[in-house]
Amino acid sequence: MAMASADRYRIGQIVRAFGVTPRAVRYYEECGLVRPARSGTDRVFSPADYERLRFIVEARRAGLGVIDIHELLDLYDPKDGGRRQLERKVQLMRTQLEALDAQRHALEAGIELSLSALDNLDRPASKAA
Repeated sequence: MAMASADRYRIGQIVRAFGVTPRAVRYYEECGLVRPARSGTDRVFSPADYERLRFIVEARRAGLGVIDIHELLDLYDPKDGGRRQLERKVQLMRTQLEALDAQRHALEAGIELSLSALDNLDRPASKAA
């Protein structure tokens, strides 16, 4: 991927690299998740911003919310290699997976009820004797 300069990225490059919209990148900035430098009206992202956005996009795709992502970013400590951050990320993702699993079970139950109702509609009405 080409950079805007030897060590800078423009928003178009970020958008293409991560498959997100410019609006999403601006939203992450508005939420305080990333703080790119400015060159006039252009946002200019450093390699650190690029990696931070990679983390943000991955977390969003996993279903984590902005508040959770903010917490995770605040937990990063280079002294422990990011261990606390990663442990919390795993915990949040497991919680998200449990919620999705519960939703899946609810959807499966709803499908079964609907199929049963359809089956009942397809049966001929019984005649009174």
